[in-house]
Amino acid sequence: MKKLTAQLEALLFLHGEALLIKKAARLLKVTEKEIAEAAEALTAELKRGERGLTLIKNEDTFQLTTKSDFASWAAKISLDEQREELTPAALETLTIIAYSSPISKAVIEYLRGVNSTFTLRNLLMRGLITDQSESPPEAKEANPTYRITVELLKHLGLTSIDQLPDYQKYRELKNLKI
Repeated sequence: MKKLTAQLEALLFLHGEALLIKKAARLLKVTEKEIAEAAEALTAELKRGERGLTLIKNEDTFQLTTKSDFASWAAKISLDEQREELTPAALETLTIIAYSSPISKAVIEYLRGVNSTFTLRNLLMRGLITDQSESPPEAKEANPTYRITVELLKHLGLTSIDQLPDYQKYRELKNLKI
């Protein structure tokens, strides 16, 4: 059980968002009952020590989050980060979304080769992208679809997305059937 609990913790950390219990069971190749037991063990482990994280369960999903004790501190850090310039990772992600939207989180992560949860959350909080998934909540959670916002166009001084450099060229390349 300790190994499964550690695997669940790692999975929730990597996923970074609310995760369906059913999906966690599938990914870890165990039953939903075993996942529930591992989640209980993880919750107890997080409560025992001086830890900064907690496990939140909501119906059929759960998420590893910052403890409420640190809410004001975490909010201050988030606000400070929003005032900073965009990181190279955020600019790369924003470029991928701008030239390829609508685009799923899975494709963004495939193209970048890294987990992009934090970067996408940062761009969402800044209002530069939006989650435009047109699927039921359980499918949306599994694979959100992103687009840029009018706010980004205003920030760039553009009136239309096709004013981005070489936009049409890249859109044509994206649509090639290889």
